[in-house]
Amino acid sequence: MDVWWNDGLGDVAHNGTDHPILAADVGERLDWQPGALSLRNVAANHASVVRFTVPSAGHYDFSGSFYLNNALGGHSDVGIAQNYDSLFSASNHVVSLFGVFGLTGKAPFSLSLLLSQNETIDFGVGGSHLDELGDTGLNVTVNLTPVTTIDGDTIAPGGGDPIGDVKIDGDLTLKNGAKYVVDLDLAGLKSDYLGVDGTLNLGTDSLLDLNLINDLLLGAGKEFQIVGYGGSDGNYFKGFADGYRFDRGRNRWEIDYRPGGIYLTALGAAAVPEPSSLALLLLAAGLLGVRRRSQVSGNSVW
Repeated sequence: MDVWWNDGLGDVAHNGTDHPILAADVGERLDWQPGALSLRNVAANHASVVRFTVPSAGHYDFSGSFYLNNALGGHSDVGIAQNYDSLFSASNHVVSLFGVFGLTGKAPFSLSLLLSQNETIDFGVGGSHLDELGDTGLNVTVNLTPVTTIDGDTIAPGGGDPIGDVKIDGDLTLKNGAKYVVDLDLAGLKSDYLGVDGTLNLGTDSLLDLNLINDLLLGAGKEFQIVGYGGSDGNYFKGFADGYRFDRGRNRWEIDYRPGGIYLTALGAAAVPEPSSLALLLLAAGLLGVRRRSQVSGNSVW
């Protein structure tokens, strides 16, 4: 049995063997199964703590429960804290149980956190109640989803090919004006693709740049999926809100943020100015040309 203790204020115990360890004394009957971890506090306003230090940045899921490890009953205050900020607390008051080592009272938890390297998550037992009648067990499972961050840089799947795809394991975060450059080959009817297994976090200042290859007029309804993801933060590329329609090249486009990804859909020909507007544009261009010729003639020296 591995035990860590602090001058009689509390302890943390771990059964590192391959067999159960049983203990009985006045007022307590304890059972540590193989791999079991327990905490005990025996002084007011102190806590026994098991600390998880984040090894690398990522999206962490913590699930499990605190449970009373004394078959004769007892009580304990339990909690979880991130960098000493309380995230969860529950007061577990169990006064009677059936069976010597039967089912105990539990305080379950489930947390999903985006964490940076060296942040801490503390699992503690303590507070106003003294767990002098037995240890409080802790079961916890930790799962990591990696996070890739593009900070003010550009991600361009095509590179020099010019069409390509990039796959991201875990989450992807774009920030500080990071730009996603998408090549659209309208002759080959294909586009760059960014695949994110986890969550895409666009924030509020991510940029989208479209580069047309072989600018042809497409039939209305032709779709290009430019991003795929497992989830998103609900934000949009700057200037490209959900359902936004715009002209680019010969086509009018719509961008859609769907549950599984981001799509560009061709809607038909790009808008053409009305004849009256076009005539005014041509007249303005002609007058500008006359003015420029006059200036050249007036400044010439023969």
